[in-house]
Amino acid sequence: MAVQENRKNSGVVALLRCVVLTLLVIMCSFKLFLTYRGLNQPDVMDQAQIARSVACGEGFKTLYHRPIELGDFYNYNASEGVDFDSLKDMNHAPLNILSMAAALRCTNSHRFEETRIAVNDAGEPVTTLYGPDRVIAGTSCLFFLVAMALAYMLITRLFDDMVATSTLLCFAFCDLMLDYSISGLAQPLMMCFLFGALHLLLYAKSAADDSDTFAKGLFLILSFVLMALMVLSGWFSLWIALGYFIFCAAYFRPYGLYGFLGVVILGASCAYTLCSNYSMVGNIFGNAFYGIYNCFGGSSEDVMRSVHSMDVALNSSMVVIRFFGSVLNQVKSLYTNCGSVIVAPFFFLALFFRFKRPSLQCMKWALCSMWIMATIGMALYGTDVPLSSGQLMIMFGPLFVAYGFSLLFNFIARLNASGFTFVQMRGLAVFIVVLMTAGGMLANLPGDVMRALALKGKAQPHYPPYYPPALNCDLYDKTDERGVLVTDQPWAVAWYANRRAVWIPKSIADYSRINEEILPAGGLFVQGLVITPASYDPIIPSSYAPTQGMRDGRPGGG
Repeated sequence: MAVQENRKNSGVVALLRCVVLTLLVIMCSFKLFLTYRGLNQPDVMDQAQIARSVACGEGFKTLYHRPIELGDFYNYNASEGVDFDSLKDMNHAPLNILSMAAALRCTNSHRFEETRIAVNDAGEPVTTLYGPDRVIAGTSCLFFLVAMALAYMLITRLFDDMVATSTLLCFAFCDLMLDYSISGLAQPLMMCFLFGALHLLLYAKSAADDSDTFAKGLFLILSFVLMALMVLSGWFSLWIALGYFIFCAAYFRPYGLYGFLGVVILGASCAYTLCSNYSMVGNIFGNAFYGIYNCFGGSSEDVMRSVHSMDVALNSSMVVIRFFGSVLNQVKSLYTNCGSVIVAPFFFLALFFRFKRPSLQCMKWALCSMWIMATIGMALYGTDVPLSSGQLMIMFGPLFVAYGFSLLFNFIARLNASGFTFVQMRGLAVFIVVLMTAGGMLANLPGDVMRALALKGKAQPHYPPYYPPALNCDLYDKTDERGVLVTDQPWAVAWYANRRAVWIPKSIADYSRINEEILPAGGLFVQGLVITPASYDPIIPSSYAPTQGMRDGRPGGG
């Protein structure tokens, strides 16, 4: 009987895994193939145009130039001659770009001329979706599925299959998580490395309990390598890695040693990029430092659009108050940024709950350390926008929700509600949590399907502000490859039009210097000014609403 019961339980577990995996694949496919509208994240378009250069064998060449990097590059190289073809990207970590380049190369989508949007005999674009957009989104989607598989295995090791299944069910219907899966942002790839490192942390914890010093050190060093790869996927995840190193330094003996090793491995991994930045502008950090202006009463956008960083002064008055205000804002928006899963904040209650398994105790304090550092980093540099390249909270979502479910199940087990079994109460709790998570998405689902079917396969772009055919067809045909376009949407011009683009400078003086001094020194010239809906009021007028501002898939109005 015991053998039959075990086989029955194994069959149920296998069925649950298949159901969850199938749901994740179905929901990702729905987002990717049925309702997909193209890229809409500036950082993703910027990385994609660099990835195209990598796939074509041109290295990390970039067509998107910020005034600050033009000024720094010119000042550092003016005496020896300015060659803008040698100006490589200094803003993005390389691994996500390399994964995009591999996807573009494998699908033969890296040749710009061969992937341009086709036009009919009347000169009208046959589609409003740029084909390589879906390649970039599909790559991100693949990493997302791998990350969820790793999360499932990690949560199963920590808790059980029920907690793991409940967690992934929530994220299978989580709008924010699914948006990340097709966004092209680095978070799905970073989650793969993060969850892999946490698997190794559990092995190191087990080896430490068995007094196996060699195995403990080996697993920790391997986890540091994965953390370094995470940072090389997105620079902003450096804060998570620092939190992990601090935890290892304080948790494993000899104290401090493993934290130091982690920093050394991370530094060695980033050495090439730092040296490359120094060779171009004489600064190992490139443009990364300028994000600190966000915490000093300024704006990183203002300094990026200035030819000289001193034009935007740091404001140190009340910086401590602003910093703590940003921290509180990150805490306040935790629920939303973790996917709006109601049990995610329960993780902080779990910090006061003593779990019987030592691995759970170890993991929760590791997560707490990483979350604290991530919150500090986001207060200094980041954003509270839920979908953003600088948003780190979503990476903690699966494990926060897993601890939340575990705590909820513990409360239910102690409840002893008459007339209901534990299994029934637990199932009802999971159903309510999943329904609350998926409520908004399920309410919008019929409308999304109807709109997708009405378009008959012709995707509606994110207009405003992005309309790929205008850049990919008209703008490319009317411009020269040696000319530079000054625009408020340089990332989109570089990706869709394959033309050099400079972000509109902050002042007339900066524009004059770029036009009359910096660009001519490298044999370039300004050939036009491109203004898009990106410069309009954030509250989009009704005339630009998709139903009124789009006619037959094209922009309406002026």
